[in-house]
Amino acid sequence: MASRATFPDAPGALITLALASFAALALFAVPFPVVIVVAGLIGWLLARLAPQTLRPPAAHTTGGGPPPLIADDALHTELPSCSRALRMVLIGLLLWAAPLTAVAAFTGTGSVFTTQGLFFSGTALVPFGGVYAVLAYVAQQAVQHYGWLGAGEMVRGLALAETTPAR
Repeated sequence: MASRATFPDAPGALITLALASFAALALFAVPFPVVIVVAGLIGWLLARLAPQTLRPPAAHTTGGGPPPLIADDALHTELPSCSRALRMVLIGLLLWAAPLTAVAAFTGTGSVFTTQGLFFSGTALVPFGGVYAVLAYVAQQAVQHYGWLGAGEMVRGLALAETTPAR
């Protein structure tokens, strides 16, 4: 009898969500942004209605490594509030908009630099599963929609990126 693979760090609800997302993308050709939005909504609902389905087992919370240099309690001293959240969002928007506005002012709103800045700003918000989750979308848009690269150039660029050491 074959043994069943287990994933001790991932609760069953998350595994089911990952498999359903893969099936939606691979078998039913559901657009990537739709899968991301639906998965996000399901995750939000699970967190609200059944938070125990998202918590890892207690044995896996410490990680078994050395204790952190700064304790979690020391990092979270300010209570959450709407005004603090709004302040953080505004600061983030300003930090994002300043260089993009400068590029648009120097090169024009229709320039390839402004277009790339807006495009990659949008794609930076999508990859919940990491960069690889959005890579196919970026490749498709860069080749088919914007025409920034040919298909062969995109493949060579991705190959070069994969051969570059991460550290």
